[in-house]
Amino acid sequence: MLSHMSRGELAHLELLAELDWLSDWLKQWADGAPRWGPARAAQALVRRLLERAQTMRVRIEGPLVVANLGGTGTGKSALVNALVGEEVVPVGRSRPTTRLPILVCRPDLSPKLLGIDGDTVQVIQRDLPALADMVLIDCPDPDTSEESGGRGSNLARLRRILPHCDVLLVTTTQQKYRSARVADELAAAAAGARLVFVQTHADQDDDIREDWRRVLQPQYQTGHIFLVDSLAALEDARQGRQPRGEWAALVDLLTRQLAGAAATRIRRANFLDLVSQTLEACSSRIDAGLAQVTALERAIDDKRTQLGSATAEAVRRELLASRRQWESRLVGKVAARWGFSPFALLLRTYQGLGGLVSGALLMRARTPAQMVLWGALETGRTVRRRRTRRRAERGMGQ
Repeated sequence: MLSHMSRGELAHLELLAELDWLSDWLKQWADGAPRWGPARAAQALVRRLLERAQTMRVRIEGPLVVANLGGTGTGKSALVNALVGEEVVPVGRSRPTTRLPILVCRPDLSPKLLGIDGDTVQVIQRDLPALADMVLIDCPDPDTSEESGGRGSNLARLRRILPHCDVLLVTTTQQKYRSARVADELAAAAAGARLVFVQTHADQDDDIREDWRRVLQPQYQTGHIFLVDSLAALEDARQGRQPRGEWAALVDLLTRQLAGAAATRIRRANFLDLVSQTLEACSSRIDAGLAQVTALERAIDDKRTQLGSATAEAVRRELLASRRQWESRLVGKVAARWGFSPFALLLRTYQGLGGLVSGALLMRARTPAQMVLWGALETGRTVRRRRTRRRAERGMGQ
């Protein structure tokens, strides 16, 4: 009965219905995309979006998945340990420590339940309060010097895991906040995830948050940027002390404002943002292609106009060249239609006028030379009439 259904269950069903409707609509468009370059490119984007929709559907009721993204030595692993309250992943400030993504979750969860391929992550399970409604992923560094093209590279591992994350903790330090490689990966992963910006190493670095905000603002709404000391926060947790200052605000954001029941809203907002950006990209590709189609249409119209003019001129010249033959045929047809009426007799007289003129010339011929001249003239006229008639017949046959 509907009256026994909780508000959360109803919201869950509504979200599933929205996902199904949107996925069906996108699939219908992708299956019917025309065989045209820009449309094919848009089709590939939409099919990738459908894969993300399936992943979201699998983990719609799962805990909030939080991953870190930052350059080498920006304290990503230390941040994960501080959030968990124990040292569960190795830490290294000056060299890349994490190579395979490390998924930290409670014991009853597995990568499969989160829509993640278990072979792509290392799993660490802990029964800790911080992991009740949250999964943490310690990601590889995107700016290491190893080759980036191989499937087993840090960059490839990072790109495979980021689409499964609801929240990205973007970490930086005073030395790393202008990293171009990190900026490129952030741009690729930003759509479909909630971004939280964190400056680490607060114990030893200057506060560069305002400068970092100016770097980010042309592309991102940064909100509050946190300045934290992860090692001090981990020590506080070990000593049983409550979180303090900026660290307390970051923990509250993740555990109270974004996790739990809010995770569903976050996923919905993230997915709609991803849909919007994907459709904008598709629209841009198609609009760029339509400019070429419009230019082609104009060129075809110009050629059609030129061809029509050339055809009309050719027909005009052909008609003028065969004018006598066409006139003779037309007069004969009209005279035959009107029978023996005065009008028909008049037309027949006009038609035979040429023959009468020719006969008159013959009657006036008085010498053999004149008769020979008349014969040559008539022969030439006869040959010309036959040629004209043949051209006219070939024109009619075409």
